[in-house]
Amino acid sequence: MDVTFEQLGTFIDRLPVGVMVVEPPMDLKHVNERALELLGIGIDHLLTDGVDGAFSDNRFSSMVNEIASGGSDAAEVVVSIGGRSVQCSARAGEPADNGGRTVITVLQDVSRIRQLDQIEREFLSTILQQIRGPISGLHTAASVLLESLPDVSDDVRELLSLSYRETTHLNNLLGDLRDLFVADTGKAAEELEIEKMPVERVVLRAVHALRDSIESEPPLHERIYLSGETREVVYADFEKLKTTLQVIIRNALQYSPPDRPIEVRAVSLDDTVTIEIRDKGTGIRRESLSRIFTRFFREDNQINRSQRGSGLGLYIAHTWVELMNGSVSCESEVGCGTVFYVSLPRGEGRQ
Repeated sequence: MDVTFEQLGTFIDRLPVGVMVVEPPMDLKHVNERALELLGIGIDHLLTDGVDGAFSDNRFSSMVNEIASGGSDAAEVVVSIGGRSVQCSARAGEPADNGGRTVITVLQDVSRIRQLDQIEREFLSTILQQIRGPISGLHTAASVLLESLPDVSDDVRELLSLSYRETTHLNNLLGDLRDLFVADTGKAAEELEIEKMPVERVVLRAVHALRDSIESEPPLHERIYLSGETREVVYADFEKLKTTLQVIIRNALQYSPPDRPIEVRAVSLDDTVTIEIRDKGTGIRRESLSRIFTRFFREDNQINRSQRGSGLGLYIAHTWVELMNGSVSCESEVGCGTVFYVSLPRGEGRQ
């Protein structure tokens, strides 16, 4: 059954969301009452000033023009109108009579949602700050007691060791949650301090930091070796890159037998240096590879079931590297091992 535009317009007028139908070049074809309410103007005003005049934020007209011209099929922006946060979701419609495509835009008031998001962010920020201090204090106390009381009973030493391990785990978890919070609130880029550094220096610092949290036999310096062009220089945030390498190397150690080495290799090509972390461990199933950089994902296997983890490490590492204008990827084969590739902009010179 054919539906006329007039009949469709009657349906649109009854919707609880704003709807605006625009034809190129920004000519209004239809608008419902809810859209006018969200825009805070009357139909006469809209017809007089045009669609562009209804939005002081030019992102809306840019979005509509891009879709109308075929540059994209759908897009979304949130604009501020009269103290409201209005979400504008646009999608391409039928070809327009005068060329281009009709654009259908749905407008919704998301002010309350954004307000609740802000409250949630402030709450999480406060909780993370309030909890991390005491946990760090307990972790330090357990460490000091273990080193300064060599003659305590086995039961007391076991209790102190348990306290140290548990507070280490909590500290790592709170660190992951804090980094997740920063990434999800869009503040991650503000924390970056990009500088030039040799690959070798940041890799060695990452391995050194792992010694304090991983008990390994043989020692880490015997299991991990560097190769390739490790004196090449990259542009990165030192601490964020160190954390990224720690996450990947820790996983390589966790999923590899102690008698199999971990290779950290640097390869330079044109304007990019790629750090390859290669292990000969259990490998990752093909169906899991596309999900390993998503948050909270942990592959269901015997090793993961026996060890605790947040499932956030690779997600956060991926976020940091992309913000440093780099990329992270992975290749793996079950039973043969895994290779992670961390590619970053190449700096000038070698050290």
